[in-house]
Amino acid sequence: MVSAGPLYGEPKERDLYEQPDEKDEKLQGRNRLAWNRCIASKLSEKLKATLIQAGRYSAAELTPFLEEELQAVELDFGKRSRSSCIATKIADLISGDIDFSKTEIGYLNAAKFIFPKEAKFRGATFSKTADFSGATFCEHAEFAGATFSAQVDFRGAAFSAEAVFKEAAVPNFTDIANFQGATFSDEAWFEGATFASMAYFWEANFDLQRAYFGSAIFWADANFQDAIFSGGADFKGCRFCKLAQFERATFSDFINAKMESETLFTSAAFMSQPPEFFGAKLHEGTVWRDATWPDPPNDAVTAGRFVDAYERLKLEMDRLKKHEDELDFFARELQCRRVLLGDWVAISKLRILGYRFTIGALKIPKVIINQRYYTIFRRRLVLLRSFSTPAINIPLYGPSGGLPIALYGFLCDFGRSYVRPLLLLIATISLGALPFWPSFGVDRALGISFANTFAVLGIRKDLVESSILTALPNSLKVIATVQTSLGIILLFLFSLGLRNRFRMK
Repeated sequence: MVSAGPLYGEPKERDLYEQPDEKDEKLQGRNRLAWNRCIASKLSEKLKATLIQAGRYSAAELTPFLEEELQAVELDFGKRSRSSCIATKIADLISGDIDFSKTEIGYLNAAKFIFPKEAKFRGATFSKTADFSGATFCEHAEFAGATFSAQVDFRGAAFSAEAVFKEAAVPNFTDIANFQGATFSDEAWFEGATFASMAYFWEANFDLQRAYFGSAIFWADANFQDAIFSGGADFKGCRFCKLAQFERATFSDFINAKMESETLFTSAAFMSQPPEFFGAKLHEGTVWRDATWPDPPNDAVTAGRFVDAYERLKLEMDRLKKHEDELDFFARELQCRRVLLGDWVAISKLRILGYRFTIGALKIPKVIINQRYYTIFRRRLVLLRSFSTPAINIPLYGPSGGLPIALYGFLCDFGRSYVRPLLLLIATISLGALPFWPSFGVDRALGISFANTFAVLGIRKDLVESSILTALPNSLKVIATVQTSLGIILLFLFSLGLRNRFRMK
């Protein structure tokens, strides 16, 4: 267990908003350099090279101490810890556990420190500011049950060694960042942090002050189940990712979470699946502006999970009277429901007038074509060689529940567009006039087509004489009927789009 204080003394306590003075900055730099060089021998060459290339640390900072340098550090460390067992304590620092579990800790400045092994702060109490900004936790970071009474800063921290490998990371799901049940009584900063493996904030309590997660990257599960955000939460620009190498789905879990103040997901990117807010309570200040959502999945099982997640978000936006967000989540729910239901389904039975008829697949038998010879100018030529086609069974398909959803999306973008139905109305009038053109000319053909399309408004009798309509050939009467049907549908969708866009009652 590592228990001694900083090697060269404690920097002066400061608020996280304050810039450190030059003296404290130099002191913190000396402490960080000594710490990182002591544990540099425990880092792999690949990891050290990546840390340097990523700009997190300099090459000098990751160079292990030489023997004579280590002796000087041991001497300073002995004076600081007031112990004669200097060498033993340095060895403990390098090879022992980093365990501050159930320890009361005052002001702590561990900015840009490297923790090469599991760092245990389970149940620890941070009575003053704790600064872990830019720190690298190569293995498990254990803060479960910790209490942060003052500000805590994890900005730019990397949780697990894979975090520095960015998109090449393949998390092992063991080196997690565990903040389960932690209490944050003041501002908590996780902006720009990278969670390469699972991030557990289950039952965490962000009390009174805002929690900042802006631009943080969650490569694996982000679990905020039963978390309480009393002072607001900022997830602006966060990325909830899924790597191609993951065997399990990555998700963001806010089940039963309580967002009791403004919650910002502005420009957040949910790249693998939508967040789950089942049982969660969202604040009316929840903002999704410019958020990025995953494409509808290809398989029905995943589509079902997407439907459930979007359905819950739609209901919550309806409760908060956030009309635009409700429409967006409804549209995404329908897109995924289309995948779940499918556009077409194989037909094996047909029901007519209460009777069921079994319908088999269309069977095309095997065809064998023998070789044929022809004699031309006393020469025997092969004009057709032997070949055969295999037997084929072609199943019969019928429309399924997803097809109407697809048509609804095409015609009016799921009720969000009034421009699309308007353009389709214009196309119906223009194309519908073509069959009438040879008999009535351009002007009258357009007038008849217009009257047919808007017949539901009762204007046909005012624009077209009844004798003309009666004298129309049957083929043109069919076209007129189709135009009238399309006009009714498109007018309804046009009105729906206007109502949804401008929130008309």
